[in-house]
Amino acid sequence: MNGKIHLYSILRKKYLIKTPEETVRQCFVNFLIEKKEYPKSLMKEECNVPINGMQKRADLVVYKPNLTPIFLAEFKSPKVKLDHTTAFQIARYNFVLQVPVLVVSNLSQTYVFERKNGHYQALQHIPAYNKLHL
Repeated sequence: MNGKIHLYSILRKKYLIKTPEETVRQCFVNFLIEKKEYPKSLMKEECNVPINGMQKRADLVVYKPNLTPIFLAEFKSPKVKLDHTTAFQIARYNFVLQVPVLVVSNLSQTYVFERKNGHYQALQHIPAYNKLHL
């Protein structure tokens, strides 16, 4: 397709140009579906998030069955070091979405946080979908 390598998005049901960040996103989405039993029907890539009158896009949002967002993930290229800039980006999105589980990943580094008693705590692993507070 136009001489470029493409990846298939199982959620968007279309081929996307392969970029380092897209590769991370698709690997992560497949991991959530296959290993953590996240339902495809409750996952959305490139989810619009209005911030200060502008439309931003969160990389991945997962919803409860009642369509309340419950999980937010931000992905970076494996070459991008995860730091305060990445944390600030996901925090801005979460200011709007107010989800209890946050993930940032570049595949070599993955950080998972869960809100408990009003504060976010680091988790060692990504919870299975049925372990989220649905």
